[in-house]
Amino acid sequence: MDAKDFAILFESVSQMDEIVHGVREPSREIHIDAIRVTDIRKATGLLPAEQVIRA
Repeated sequence: MDAKDFAILFESVSQMDEIVHGVREPSREIHIDAIRVTDIRKATGLLPAEQVIRA
């Protein structure tokens, strides 16, 4: 990883830390209900563990 990529990653991690500690609000939130997850699994034909490995 070069210095530019590391700087981008570090900034992202710093922002996440601020969000977790309530210093900053997240810029967006995504909510996925259980039914939608089931539909995604059916559409991809993958089991939960396979989705994580391929992601």
